[in-house]
Amino acid sequence: MSIKQEIDNYLKGLTKTRLIGLIHSLAEEFPRMGQSLADRTRHTDGGARSLVIIMICGFFVGMVLSLQAINALEQFGASDQVSLLVGKSLFRELGPVLTALLFAGRAGTSVTASDVVIATGGYTSPLVPALHKSFLPIATYVMLTQANPELISTAVKTTSAILDDRRASDYYRVVDDGRRLLWGGRITTRTAEPRSLACLLHKSMSATYPQLNELQVDYAWSGLMSYARHQMPQIGRLANGMWHCTAFGGHGMNTTAIGGRVIAVGITGHSDRYQRFAPFGLAPTFGALGRAAVQGAYWRCQLADWWRERD
Repeated sequence: MSIKQEIDNYLKGLTKTRLIGLIHSLAEEFPRMGQSLADRTRHTDGGARSLVIIMICGFFVGMVLSLQAINALEQFGASDQVSLLVGKSLFRELGPVLTALLFAGRAGTSVTASDVVIATGGYTSPLVPALHKSFLPIATYVMLTQANPELISTAVKTTSAILDDRRASDYYRVVDDGRRLLWGGRITTRTAEPRSLACLLHKSMSATYPQLNELQVDYAWSGLMSYARHQMPQIGRLANGMWHCTAFGGHGMNTTAIGGRVIAVGITGHSDRYQRFAPFGLAPTFGALGRAAVQGAYWRCQLADWWRERD
């Protein structure tokens, strides 16, 4: 297939995809036609006037992708699929990235919003001092083993998630259709990742299931959870439309979705349920002193577990 034919195919796919996207966008925008003039002006300045440069850049990026992909596809006899490949990759992957970057540059890298939600958990920075001082960043660790379904099945015989009854508990489950074991546990107030992270988690796994001692680790990583002093999620509203939904450490991922819904209906004015969390407040954690207290409490739990299992 010649380059001219390839470009023609690309343009046909591009036109069809953009037409469908335009119809979809208009259908979504129609119910909001009654918004205020100020909002429409802001959208025009920040968005509509960015469309020209976004479309031009997207057009040339698509042409480059088309020229790059044709040689590879010809080797598999699929050169007629290049327009589909480029159209989907551009609009599903590259399109949103290009649009976001160019829109941010056109709009002066800033967007005005009447409500802002801080939901950054253990990664909340001093940008909001009241929140930064009211939680403890606690590091927890996870590892993924190598594939060995036969060996894993000798120890873990369920696909459900498992949490042991230790005070300093571990949690794990089989993944990848039973071929690997995902293992998490241990906490520390040190936010730096330990060099021996994989070894520490493997030791915990082997202590629980000695038959898995030969099971090797593929990946290990850490993440920061946020814990409040009162051990309840921090859900509420600060001044000037600033909302917070954080400190879910120890409560599980499912509660974060519930918290997000509580904040959402609060912003829309459909419910004031977020006020039920007000009595817990943003209690200070006293910095390094609070972190030392948490670390000491965890070591105490580990000592109690060791004493109970010593026999």
